[in-house]
This record gives sequence, structure tokens and C-alpha cells, in this order.
Amino acid sequence: MKQYQYLIAPGIGWLLAQIIKLSIYYYQKAPTKSIFLSGGMPSSHTTFVASLATIVGWEMGLNSVVFALAAGLTAVVAFDSMNVRRTVGEHGTFIKHLIQHNSKPAVMPSQDIYHSQGHNALEVFAGLILGIAIGTGVYFIL
Repeated sequence: MKQYQYLIAPGIGWLLAQIIKLSIYYYQKAPTKSIFLSGGMPSSHTTFVASLATIVGWEMGLNSVVFALAAGLTAVVAFDSMNVRRTVGEHGTFIKHLIQHNSKPAVMPSQDIYHSQGHNALEVFAGLILGIAIGTGVYFIL
């Protein structure tokens, strides 16, 4: 089972982050979200890569090239979640607003358009902590 820890930790991390996210939506009585949508607390993308980097760090050492690559990937995913995806989500909100409030016939249909807001720093940080905890737990349990 130990040889599968690189798959198990990120899989558990992603699933647990999505379950936490859906639980928060349910508690807040927010509109039902799919387990496969992005955005929300915690960042499942960050949890996924942080748990993988943690397993690599424990198994191969913090001074290994593979850990440096995994940590770099984690940093890129976290940055992307907070900045690029968040900006795209804000653009999506603006475009949706323009379509819904345009008095002229819209070029695009005025159906409900899905857009993700990305993550704020707290959501990414929570995903990072969750990923480290899951990666550490899987490493020591398996």
C-alpha cells in the first residue's frame, strides 16, 4: 500500500476538501454546488498538490529535486487559484451582468452562465494546511 501513497494522499485530500466545501455550502444554505465545481473553502486544488508535495518531502527529503518540483507546483497552483482564476471569475461576473442587463438583444443567450470566483488567500491557506495534514497522516499511517 505504501507504493500508492502518491495517489492516495492527493485523492483523499481532494475528496475531503470537496466534502468540506459542500458541507459549508449546505450549512450556509447556499445554492447546491456540484462536487466537481471549483472555488470555495478550502481550495481542493491546493489541497491536492500540497498533500502530494508533503508525501514527496517525507519520502524523499526536503532537499530532493523531486520535492523542489512538487513544492514549486504547489506554489504555482496556489498563486493561480488566488490571482488568475479569481480575476477570470470577476470578469465572468461582469460579463454575466452585462448580458442580463443589456436592453438590446444580446449576441449571447441570456441563460445562466457558470463562472467560478477562484479563491481568496484564506481558502488557499486552508487548502495548504489540509493538504499538509493529509499528506503527513497518509505517510505515517501507510
